[in-house]
Amino acid sequence: DLEADDKDLNFLVSETSDLRHILKSVSDLVPLKSKRQHKLNIYIHEKQFECLARDLVFLTIICETSLSKRERMELFMDLYSNVIIRDKTDSYL
Repeated sequence: DLEADDKDLNFLVSETSDLRHILKSVSDLVPLKSKRQHKLNIYIHEKQFECLARDLVFLTIICETSLSKRERMELFMDLYSNVIIRDKTDSYL
């Protein structure tokens, strides 16, 4: 448990083929009520380019501030869990 935001944090995630580890780490480290003053650097290592591309798409959706939280959540859930996606999600992708 971090007591203070007194340093940059660096994470290396290697060949997990899944974004859940990154999301869990970030959600534990970055409280919703305050802004982090120092950098949070996440390095992703994947041997398969498809896994890296998928991780980058999901991280882009999560960080896309031009979309509402609800819209980002719907995009994420469409792409993460469904085989059939909405037309709106298809046009975003």
